[in-house]
Amino acid sequence: MARVLIWPLLVVQEARGTLFPWIPVFIGVGIGIWFALPTEPAPGSYVLAAVAMVLGLVAARRGPELLQPLMIVLASLAAGWLASGARVHLQAAPMLDFRYYGPVEGRIIGIDRSQSDALRLTLDRVVLREVAPDRTPLKVRISIHGDQPWITPFPGQIIVTTASLAAPEGPVEPGGFDFRRMAYFDRLGAVGYTRMPVLLLEPPVAGEALIDRLRSYLSDAMRARMPGDAAPLPPAR
Repeated sequence: MARVLIWPLLVVQEARGTLFPWIPVFIGVGIGIWFALPTEPAPGSYVLAAVAMVLGLVAARRGPELLQPLMIVLASLAAGWLASGARVHLQAAPMLDFRYYGPVEGRIIGIDRSQSDALRLTLDRVVLREVAPDRTPLKVRISIHGDQPWITPFPGQIIVTTASLAAPEGPVEPGGFDFRRMAYFDRLGAVGYTRMPVLLLEPPVAGEALIDRLRSYLSDAMRARMPGDAAPLPPAR
């Protein structure tokens, strides 16, 4: 009976040389368990996970050889749990908790198009009228409705407009895509639209947003050389 019970451990022991790729798999399982919970776990769970990870690593190093793979699995699951909690708290940023309509100032860091083909600007260094800095989102995304022939949006520009903003919405159906969760990890605190003019306050500062500006140059160059209907595709900015 004992032989039957330890048989899986013996099989794992024989395959020890090929088990290393499974470590990220079990870390991912730990992450998946964390995100499968309906609410964030209690702070004490992170203490337990840290203890489990340390004990698992120590046991994997100094414990019985037959149990070492199981201890590595335990440490990997705990590492995934800790990584999820750390990521959530490191990405925390203000999210608008009311509907806002008024002036919006910010620096362009992203340009793309919505499903309705409206131009969208993602802004950082956001300033909202009568909203305290600690309540102001780090980033907002605004869809531009109507022609704006007096400005060509470009990464690094500081612009101002009058827009309607609100917090990103959650899934529209149970189990549906959770845009609010994605926005949380993108530190996107508000989305909205404007039908008002978008005005340029300051041009891009030399040395800032270099990657975004390079992507913009490449996108414009590729679209300019695309024949036929391919050229109007949304820019990859």
